[in-house]
Amino acid sequence: MVVSRGLCIGAGQCVLSTPELFDQSEDGRVLLRRQPDDAGQARVAVDLCPSGALRLATGRSRAVVDEQDATAKGWG
Repeated sequence: MVVSRGLCIGAGQCVLSTPELFDQSEDGRVLLRRQPDDAGQARVAVDLCPSGALRLATGRSRAVVDEQDATAKGWG
């Protein structure tokens, strides 16, 4: 699971759909509580995210990507 806090708009759909995986910081942006056990567990949150701040990744990719990395990858 890859999370881009720079793209997050604080809608909270990830927290509502899978609170065991996600939380929100004081500024409302997504926080990854833990990596999902399988892709199916996180797929709902990825599909519901209105800003595209969540991505499924193969293996154990870095959990959080900063805003510059997100822009460089074409996410923003």
